[in-house]
Order: sequence, then C-alpha cells, then structure tokens
Amino acid sequence: MSAAPCSVLKVPNHRRPREMGNGSTGARGDRVYAVAFEDVHAVGLAIRSDPDLPLVHAFIEPSETVTLVAYEAALESTRPVWRQVWP
Repeated sequence: MSAAPCSVLKVPNHRRPREMGNGSTGARGDRVYAVAFEDVHAVGLAIRSDPDLPLVHAFIEPSETVTLVAYEAALESTRPVWRQVWP
C-alpha cells in the first residue's frame, strides 16, 4: 500500500481533493486518511521508504513473507485506527 510519510501534503496532488489547496487537483469526493506508525508495526507490517522518492513516498508492506490473504488481513486490521484528515 502506498503512503505519504510525515505529512498529508506529500500525497500526490492528483490524489488530494482540490479543496485541500496547495496545488491539490484530485476529485472533490476523495478522502485522505492517516495512520500511526505504531499501529502499522503492531500488526506485522513495515513501512519502507521508496528508494526513488524517500522523502515523499513509502510502502506499507509485510515485515516478513506472507500470503496475500494474510497481508490484506493485516492491512484491514489497521482500519479502526485510521484517522480521516480530509474532509
């Protein structure tokens, strides 16, 4: 899963609803969420910086080899702690 480390303003412009300003050009109905680092790690996931864009993009991925079903279940288990930051 893609993530923007440290700031919602690092989410690509086309993924941020235009009402967010700062060059945002995404659809009005889009939502932006945040999740805490600790909550990701607590379920066996890791956050890895994108080697090509380490300051603006990261991957949330399994911390060890797992099946796709297990990975999806781990991602789903973080949903209760997502915090909607826009709108």
